[in-house]
Amino acid sequence: MASFNSVVFLSLLVAVSAFMAAPSTVEAGVREVENVINVTGKVPCAYNTTILRNGSLAGPRFPNATVQLQCGKNNTIEGTNTTNSNGTFSILVRFNESLLQTLIQSVKIVKNCSVAVVTPLSTCNANLTSNGTLRSPLDKDRIDRQGDIRMFILTAEMFKFENRTQTM
Repeated sequence: MASFNSVVFLSLLVAVSAFMAAPSTVEAGVREVENVINVTGKVPCAYNTTILRNGSLAGPRFPNATVQLQCGKNNTIEGTNTTNSNGTFSILVRFNESLLQTLIQSVKIVKNCSVAVVTPLSTCNANLTSNGTLRSPLDKDRIDRQGDIRMFILTAEMFKFENRTQTM
């Protein structure tokens, strides 16, 4: 009768051999899934406006505005895009990491990042100031799968005006 250690060793040897003999995903023709974080939102052309639950704005939107995904204490720019004619934007951030690592990154982005509108508000309405920034925290929305892309959707929906004081 074989000892328990021999059975465990033999099982481990068979498992390792099977793993080593299996083709890689590239050899097997299997495409790996790319993990992408997509930050989306709609930018208002007003102070302290929020987007309603049905996705519409109470006021006009801000077309052709430059938006940035800014992270950390120094507001490091992680991505930039421009709103379309409806004030809607999408910033894609790609990670060459596993699903778990991308999920961890998406949580870090929600906690440590925000979306800033760097185009002055006066660009969309001359009655508004040019000295300040619209900024929105991020919220988790959902995870979508589109072919070989797994997309972690984060939303910026609560834009608030931050006044900048000029220093001389």
